[in-house]
Amino acid sequence: MSLQRDYDVAVAAWRRAHSMLLSDRLTLSRKEAQMHEAQIEEAEDQVEYFADRRAQMQQQVAEREAEVDTLAAHAEEIRIAMVTQQLDATLASYDETIREMVAALAALDERTRVAATLADQAEQLASTLPQSAARQHHAANTAAQRAHAIEAALRQLHAALVAETPPSA
Repeated sequence: MSLQRDYDVAVAAWRRAHSMLLSDRLTLSRKEAQMHEAQIEEAEDQVEYFADRRAQMQQQVAEREAEVDTLAAHAEEIRIAMVTQQLDATLASYDETIREMVAALAALDERTRVAATLADQAEQLASTLPQSAARQHHAANTAAQRAHAIEAALRQLHAALVAETPPSA
């Protein structure tokens, strides 16, 4: 969580600087109003004083704006690093889950092949029974057909999943 702490510190620094910038802008507005007031009163010495103070405040506001921009960019860099870190972890977890699914599907595919083989054997054995055992024969045929359908569906799913799985790093 070091990045989160760094981000919180960066945002707090930006907020402080932004607050100071707003205060400086307010002070600049006051200085401009005082200068304007001195111009109306035609007090030349006050006009010059407030013009100097206004210039100083303009410089301070410009510096503060640059500082706020720099702090905002720094906070954004940290936020991007945090999101990138979370995305990397999510993608790694996703890749691991896909690999586990492929392995589980391969094991299931093997079990389905065994079941299909057993269904074929049952069908062959049922075909040797007399006609009175037609019901068992039909059941064996149905089981064999289901096993073959499941096997085909699993092969399609396995092929699709393997095709979508990124290669291991």
